[in-house]
Amino acid sequence: MCGISGLMRLGKRAIRKWQLQIMATELQHRGTDATGFALMEEDGSIHIWKVAYPAWKACALPEFHTWADSVLTDRIRIALVHTRAYTKGSPHINENNHPLYQPDKAGHALEGVIVHNGMVRNDDGLFTVNKNLHGFQRSCATDSDVFRAILDNHGAINKALIKEMQLVEGTAAVAAIHHNSPGKLLLLRDSNPLVLGATADTLAFASTKEALHKVLKPWIKLHNLPMQVHAPDLSFIAMPNETGYIFGPQGLEEHDVFKCNGRGVGGYVKYQKNTNYHSKQETARLAAITEKRYNGADSKGSKTLFSEHPSKGVKDAGTLDPGLFEFVVCPNEQCSKHVELSASDRQLSTIALLACRSCGSNLAGAPDASMQVN
Repeated sequence: MCGISGLMRLGKRAIRKWQLQIMATELQHRGTDATGFALMEEDGSIHIWKVAYPAWKACALPEFHTWADSVLTDRIRIALVHTRAYTKGSPHINENNHPLYQPDKAGHALEGVIVHNGMVRNDDGLFTVNKNLHGFQRSCATDSDVFRAILDNHGAINKALIKEMQLVEGTAAVAAIHHNSPGKLLLLRDSNPLVLGATADTLAFASTKEALHKVLKPWIKLHNLPMQVHAPDLSFIAMPNETGYIFGPQGLEEHDVFKCNGRGVGGYVKYQKNTNYHSKQETARLAAITEKRYNGADSKGSKTLFSEHPSKGVKDAGTLDPGLFEFVVCPNEQCSKHVELSASDRQLSTIALLACRSCGSNLAGAPDASMQVN
């Protein structure tokens, strides 16, 4: 489970930094492993910032404010926001975090940029089969990268792209932009939630409606106090399932059917076997340190800016703080269900006592071999 959201300027009201912060922090309950932003200018230029921290911490970093203050001008037309709960691709290697894109030598987004909430079950197959046929190349280990590869291969955002995206099998709520399509926003939904909200000047989308309420209401000073306007002109609609939308400067321009969960067995993807909560997180951390790519410290760029931090120990990284995790993958191979954790559950001492709701296996230890899953 991840959180995606974004804003599209359609009138005089510009996109502001506080809106990015609210979008991210309102959705951090859906993913605390990493936080990322992408901004598109009216000429198609794209600026990206992402870091392996939960939103509350990412939005407080001096690096975030420096980046946002430098690039968030009145020329920005589209903003994408992502809060990640990782499943495939260590969040400590920053290229695996969203927004996803293929970088050029300077670190800038070469073509398209995507954010995705969901799981893909045929990404390895698509990259293997289509590498020579379509030129698909990975930019990272994350399963969501296949959406980016299809976008880059297509080269622009148009109605035909919605059809091509149906090569993917899994669950999806996707937002995408491409520098060859200035001012265009692609939204895809199959199975995972996506809600649209709007005022006369702004179109917004998010995984939850609550985030839209807070981000679409302007702030004013009244009686020497900052207050948020009630804004009675707010409108909302749930994006229909199995749908693709393309928005431009005048609003919705094109739409078509989008299905990625209608083939195969459906449901979630099993990425790892014989693993549990503790080993999964430790493996991700050690792999990133071994590759000397911990927390994206190898990534640099001017227009595409990453937050860089020294390795200060496990407590500094969002993924490694047990109090930040939202779910645990059941270690029983016959089950492998994603078990959502409550706030009280997300403690090391508590997790060791928890059992899977589906099969009864201990979530922090070895599965009970006697348990059978129907």
